[in-house]
Amino acid sequence: MDKVALVSDAITPPSRQRFALKADIPVRAYLIAAISSSLGALVVILWAWVGLPRGVLVAGAVLMIFGAALVLVAFVISKQLRSVLTLDASACVLTRGKTSRTLQWSEIAEVRLAGPRMIIMPKPGGHRPMQVVNPGGSSATTFLAAAEAIRMRLDADRGYRNVG
Repeated sequence: MDKVALVSDAITPPSRQRFALKADIPVRAYLIAAISSSLGALVVILWAWVGLPRGVLVAGAVLMIFGAALVLVAFVISKQLRSVLTLDASACVLTRGKTSRTLQWSEIAEVRLAGPRMIIMPKPGGHRPMQVVNPGGSSATTFLAAAEAIRMRLDADRGYRNVG
């Protein structure tokens, strides 16, 4: 006779969990910017010292401006990719910058993983979907842990139990 798996106690996740997702420092972009700006400054110095044509001065200035713009863009993008996902007994809260979105567990219909995004779909007629972006790098394990924590909380909210 086969053994029958019995239903065990309900899953009880920790009372509050916080997952900080942020992009790694954009070292490559900063390195390219530093090299570009340095080369631009060197070209401008050579222009002034040797008396090269005005086009060389413009090329040096463009290189320096490119380097400064690249640093700015890399910094802004890495800041925008930062988000904090907070899970507690009643809700899922996504904070990105100064914006915060909340979905109660009972309002969530499903959770989809689509590439580097976790899309939390609310039940029809309610909120719009909440998207959690995996910035990659060192946050990849945090993103996966957050997905697992959401699964556990949804299971607990719906009264699902472990079998076995």
